[in-house]
Amino acid sequence: MTYRPQADSLAQRVCHFLANNPEEELTVEDISTKFDTGTANIHTQLLKAKDTGLLPRTMNSNGEYVYRAGEHIGRIDKPAPSSSGEPAAPRKARPRATPKPRPQLDLSTIQIDNDPTLLHCPARLPANDFKPTLLKLEIGQSFKIDAAFRSSIAKQIIELHKAKLGIYRLVTVDKETIRAGRVEA
Repeated sequence: MTYRPQADSLAQRVCHFLANNPEEELTVEDISTKFDTGTANIHTQLLKAKDTGLLPRTMNSNGEYVYRAGEHIGRIDKPAPSSSGEPAAPRKARPRATPKPRPQLDLSTIQIDNDPTLLHCPARLPANDFKPTLLKLEIGQSFKIDAAFRSSIAKQIIELHKAKLGIYRLVTVDKETIRAGRVEA
């Protein structure tokens, strides 16, 4: 069975281009520009075509990988037209997600109280440093805080456990609130 790149895949489009321009060689940046795709996984997308000899990959004098037309590349069909009869449009790279800003908290506003109801859950890492607050808790003391800080407090609790500075637990009170407390010395 002979490998044939999937219609409108990057491999198929690069093979078609090089079949029509056999004297050309394309770097990853060239492929990214010509075919409007990101550079992150070009080698992966062209791996089967490379392994089957359709797109041999070598290194140029600048130390960059380049793809050339292999000897059997002329057998690749040109890109399939769309249902409207026009060539398929190049694929657009997906925009990257913008990371959410970390919430900030005035640590002096945390209220410590005596509420031992939290301590029947397994333990669960830092924009805010909760360690000083956690270290001043006595056994059985806990504090409520916005659930957005769960990951940060959990990391710091793990660090305190590893340093053998007490045993702490986190409990979910409701969707918006968690409770952190000390259960052992």
